[in-house]
Amino acid sequence: VNLTITNADLNQVRIVLGAGVTAAGTFMSLSSGAITDMAGNDCVERPKSNALQAAEFNPDTQQPELLQFTFDANAATITVSFSETVEGASLNATDFTLHSTSSSSPGTESYTLSSQSVIADPIDDVEVVIAVAVEDLNAIKALRLLAVDQASTFLSAAEGAILDTNGLPSQAVLASAALAASGYIFDDTEPNLVYFELDMNAEQLHLVFDETVDVATFVYNSWTLQSEAASGSGSAVQLTTATPQGGDSTNVTLQLDTMDVYAIKLLTGLAVSAPTTFLAVAAGGVKDTRKSPANGLVGVTLGSGGFVEDTTAPNLVTFAVDMSAEQMTLNFDEPVDASTFAALNIVLQDAVTATQSYTLTTTNSSSTNGLRIVVTMSKTDVDTLQQLESIATSVDDTFVSFSSSLVQDMNGNSVTAIVDGAAQQAALFLNDTVRPQLVSFDLDMTSEILDLTFSETVNATSLQVTGITLQAASTAVAHASHTLAGGQAVAGQVDSTVISVVLDLADLNEIKRKSIARDASTTHLVLEPATISDQNGRALTPLINGVNAKPVTVFVADAVAPQLESYDLDMDTAVLTMRFSETVRVSSLDVTGLTLQTASTAGSGEAHTLQASSSTSASANGVAVVVNLGDADLNEIKRLSQLATDAGTTHLAVTSATIQDMALAPNSVVAIDGATAALPVTAYSADVTDVQLSGFDLDLTAEQLVLTFSETVDVSSFAPGQVTLQGTADNAAGTEAFTLTNATALNGDATTLALQLTTSDLNAIKKLRLLAAGAGSTHLAATALAITDMAGNALVAVPTGAALPVTAYADDQTAPTLVAFEVSIDGDGELTLTFDETV
Repeated sequence: VNLTITNADLNQVRIVLGAGVTAAGTFMSLSSGAITDMAGNDCVERPKSNALQAAEFNPDTQQPELLQFTFDANAATITVSFSETVEGASLNATDFTLHSTSSSSPGTESYTLSSQSVIADPIDDVEVVIAVAVEDLNAIKALRLLAVDQASTFLSAAEGAILDTNGLPSQAVLASAALAASGYIFDDTEPNLVYFELDMNAEQLHLVFDETVDVATFVYNSWTLQSEAASGSGSAVQLTTATPQGGDSTNVTLQLDTMDVYAIKLLTGLAVSAPTTFLAVAAGGVKDTRKSPANGLVGVTLGSGGFVEDTTAPNLVTFAVDMSAEQMTLNFDEPVDASTFAALNIVLQDAVTATQSYTLTTTNSSSTNGLRIVVTMSKTDVDTLQQLESIATSVDDTFVSFSSSLVQDMNGNSVTAIVDGAAQQAALFLNDTVRPQLVSFDLDMTSEILDLTFSETVNATSLQVTGITLQAASTAVAHASHTLAGGQAVAGQVDSTVISVVLDLADLNEIKRKSIARDASTTHLVLEPATISDQNGRALTPLINGVNAKPVTVFVADAVAPQLESYDLDMDTAVLTMRFSETVRVSSLDVTGLTLQTASTAGSGEAHTLQASSSTSASANGVAVVVNLGDADLNEIKRLSQLATDAGTTHLAVTSATIQDMALAPNSVVAIDGATAALPVTAYSADVTDVQLSGFDLDLTAEQLVLTFSETVDVSSFAPGQVTLQGTADNAAGTEAFTLTNATALNGDATTLALQLTTSDLNAIKKLRLLAAGAGSTHLAATALAITDMAGNALVAVPTGAALPVTAYADDQTAPTLVAFEVSIDGDGELTLTFDETV
């Protein structure tokens, strides 16, 4: 008798016998009922204690083959399945390589596991699990095309990556024909910030995460350096921007923005030592590299793990001399401590190497800590300089030198001395001429008025607002400054020492977007010479970025609440676009403050409030905010048959907590009361996309058919006669099929439709032996007339030649019941039995 051993039994035999077995080491026991002779007599029992030795034994000569694998990015495991039992302890992880494609075509990303990745449990089995090391997992995540989903996950293996129980090496899987993943589990774990260091010398923030993060997803205003662990106490600076110094990684170095570094240094209690350095980050401050949707960072506040204090000496960048104002302006490359300034160290000289020089004798300065020190020279010094004639008559003979005692930075580092022989030339020299100068300026962000005060009467009609630039600091980069494009003098403005400018709305919104003029410290002014002229046509003394920009004198913050002015709703693309009266901060958006309703007043029609877990916005700060409606919100809106079906049934209510403007003390949006005056839509686009059948379940015990769609459907539009169950997907010859005649909907409008099948349809289906006998013989086709979505769009037809396979199948577990019988004893006799289902 020859028996064919099943693969499952054969794998167990390999485990039992182990490697290197011969006929001498192979025995078999037999129970008495294992087989009978032709007369029905049981064979003689062969117990284990007297097992029969094999007469012949053919050892395993087949190399094990890698059949399939799954990748769990969340649990960090790769499960590999072979054609036969393999020896788990023999696995070598470095022989396995992940690829983003199956063919190693150009552009393919690959990663070979390191020896740190090991088998999770070294047992002998057909399936073994590789525990992917943290280092390997982070390296994989750093490759943006590799293993981001099932379609980008392939595996190759060197020959002998593992051995079978007879010591035979596994077959190779070439990179040019890499094996596609049969299963993939997404990473849904949020990254964590576990450590950080601040280097005030290099002006860098070193961050360490527990997994690879996508440096392109940093939300910099979610990161705050603070002097104490508790937010709201002590000093703090919220980052505005930064530059990652490398690609995606677990270790990220951010080059801090110059303006942020200035702000940090100006706060004397912040980041001067490790105990005064804490980093708070809001949830979602950066995301991992998962394809979609990415996982946002867990919010946390950490103390500094490492701190390098500022030991870099400040340097003089430029200086200006104004002989009319009798002032010298010194500009440094970092904020300096004004209280340490000792002006008597200043020497003015005629050249790099002096032939004539003069040391200032009496000066004073009222400057505050910052990038600039303004020195007012005494009358004696000014007169002496003018008498000397060879010093400070123009920019060509105005140079400065000083000792390191001149000033210190905010961390006590003395300025780099400028010695005679290397004296620095003035960037700007203003002789004693009577040109108008800006003495001061005030800015009222509520009334939207800019008041300019000059040293003399100026010609109001000569005003050119395009010469005015507002910026966030005395030295500002492009993203922190804005040159006016519009605006005009107030009505009735006359020639005067004070000119009032009405700011243009577009300019105001751009100023707010760039975080300029949020308070007095972020409000400075630069002026072109042509901005205005005096009564004699003399051009204005310029104010230059990084040289002599003017700080605001009186600042009034924006106290006007933003208003939602209009909005559009596109039901086809699932986009809600809102337009506000001023720039708003998108990070303050709370979509739960938005309610769509049928009418302008509550109580008439239907309404739906957006869910934070569904709808989001990726807009930048501005006057327009685009909200991407999530599936949950979109399907619920569609389910409500009276809501947002056209422009007339689309109104929006807004709570004051929905969004805020850009002010330092932010103003909340003006609420739109849905009870009395919800805002009608400006532009409405209907849903014109046909609904799709994405799956179906059949339960023959519950006698129910459940259809799942891509969006909410109108249950009342369902036509049973347009749905056909068939035994094969391609409706090949011999396929049995049945078209429904009737069914009862068990739920209302939704993305799923549960149907109670009729007894007659069920009996007809059961009568067809090749239809719905199991999941493999259960497929569904439907015409475009089977159902519509809530906007009346038809179903995308599922043709009989490409029918949809069942998602979940439950066979009939209910026993048939005899419900009646008839008996006839006439003639040959007849017994008729009637059951409650097909038998």
